[in-house]
Amino acid sequence: MQDSGILERMKSFEEYLDSEISVRKNAGTHKMMRSRTDFVAIMQLYRCGLKNEASFEGLKKSGDIDTAQAVKHVLDALDIYSFGFLSRWSSSVKQYADGLISLQKEGREKITKDDFTSLLRLKTKKRPYVVAALTLFTEGCGDDFTPRAKLREYLEIMNPEHTSQLCSMLLLTLAPKRRDNDGTASQPASDSGHEVPSPGTSGLIDQIDTLKAELESAYIRLNSSEENCRMLQEEGHESAMNEVLRLMNSPASGKLIDQFAKAEKTLKQLQSEKKEIPGDLTVLSVCVKIFMRTMRNVFGVEPVMTPGEILEINLDQAVTRYSYSGSEFEGGEFKKVEVTAPGWKRGDEIFSLPEVIELHE
Repeated sequence: MQDSGILERMKSFEEYLDSEISVRKNAGTHKMMRSRTDFVAIMQLYRCGLKNEASFEGLKKSGDIDTAQAVKHVLDALDIYSFGFLSRWSSSVKQYADGLISLQKEGREKITKDDFTSLLRLKTKKRPYVVAALTLFTEGCGDDFTPRAKLREYLEIMNPEHTSQLCSMLLLTLAPKRRDNDGTASQPASDSGHEVPSPGTSGLIDQIDTLKAELESAYIRLNSSEENCRMLQEEGHESAMNEVLRLMNSPASGKLIDQFAKAEKTLKQLQSEKKEIPGDLTVLSVCVKIFMRTMRNVFGVEPVMTPGEILEINLDQAVTRYSYSGSEFEGGEFKKVEVTAPGWKRGDEIFSLPEVIELHE
């Protein structure tokens, strides 16, 4: 990175990342957790693609239910159904990351026009590809690329809708595109395919490139700010609604939703057994049905898990994903537990954690 505007562009890129990270951290605990789980799955799949089919099959059959689901989600998104496809995908990701690292370390003038054009296609790639390639970039780029730590932090929680914006900002930071008056990409080349600026014009070209990059960066950040503002407004409404529902199912409120769900299940069981409900309980039966129908159809409330389900969980999962009752965990121990209350969510946001209790052999 030798051009004069790189320090300003790196500062602008870091400010962009700070803004995105700040907004994303307000997206809710469940979204953040899901993003991190997806990130781990993407990188595990990338590394499996460089190993062998046995490691790939082992990852797909992971005993951790969240990891297994995330792996399946990523494979479906990439249309990968065999180790051969995964291996080719991993090789492509590595090649792409190596190109970005070369661009960062050696500068635009060392990259051929065709290679640079290929790098510009990053923003058209699917999210798992972008996450893997940019993570490898953060691991291999030079220490002089100051936003590397911020970029890695954002990749773990990245807003899926902002993948293209992130790619554009990174490429503008590393090497702003030069354009002729007709708007086409311009890169004069020598016989070797490398750019050769005319004598005395290098400094002026760098200044023009920097100005163009700053304008395009400002435009991207403006669009991102507008999108983030819209999301914050929507999430503010969603957060308020989820907080009300959380209070409804808190111990202080007698776990209202759990109790109505149990009552509904009992009524359905009595109905299936063709047992008649006493007349004086008919009104209560109607209330239960109306309440649960309102939860489902009006508020979009859904159970997270099924009571009676048997799981194996570790300490991290017991603390972050469930309301756990049982003995203390030791080290990386897994405990067998039973789901006693389903937990509840609206959309992707869990407002009441599933309750589990330890099972003793």
